[in-house]
Amino acid sequence: MSATSSSQTEAAKSIKHIVEKLRDKPGALLPLLHAVQDEFGYISPEVLPVIADALNLSRAEVHGVVSFYHYFRSSPPGRNTIQICRAESCQAMGGRELEAHAKQSLQIDYQQTTADGELTLLPVYCLGNCACSPAVRVGNKIYGQVDPVRFDEIVSGLSSSDEVGGQQLDKTAQQTTKPLIKIFVPRDTTSCSLGADLIADTIQQGIKSEQLPLQMVRNGSRGLYWLEPMIEFETEQGRVAYGPVTPEKIDKFVAERC
Repeated sequence: MSATSSSQTEAAKSIKHIVEKLRDKPGALLPLLHAVQDEFGYISPEVLPVIADALNLSRAEVHGVVSFYHYFRSSPPGRNTIQICRAESCQAMGGRELEAHAKQSLQIDYQQTTADGELTLLPVYCLGNCACSPAVRVGNKIYGQVDPVRFDEIVSGLSSSDEVGGQQLDKTAQQTTKPLIKIFVPRDTTSCSLGADLIADTIQQGIKSEQLPLQMVRNGSRGLYWLEPMIEFETEQGRVAYGPVTPEKIDKFVAERC
């Protein structure tokens, strides 16, 4: 058996498993389509008859849903997908200029993939990050206040990793001779889109490499979006906040508290 036929067999088995798992779910079509795209990265036209038969729908009905929602893809995407928000808030804050820059710098239009197969550019209609427009999503990570310069920085960062930031960090610092000081770093969508994950990475590296007496806690939003990313230190008098914070400022704030 050739590698191609073996791959096709495995794909058929995976699709059959997904269909059998979800076919009896109320309103099964959308969950099933999401599951197929999550598994393969796109929804191949060859899959539509299989889904239609399983749900007792016509192929045209399934195709209509796939083609209606911009999220669904009918061809393989690049290694990284970049979505630019086209909602009103983002357009009002420079989204159209950002779109034009992205298309020019990547030399592709929406729904297209770069020649090297690295990047696919997609439109999206609201990422829920209106307070920090214009917004961009790469994979599952959202970035806020993205101008052409920051867009280029984000794209450059993709060459060394599949997705920038976003990893969950340990909350327990290494044991030191000093009592641990709690430092709070938000992980809500707005904060992360403005660099909170990078702040957390910097702090965690300091805890591990320099044995800083810190215990990092990832918390929710404080509602002060104009001060994000913001960090808070726990003191005897209550929490003390700093913001907006950049990685370069972390050492200064930590030195003041440690």
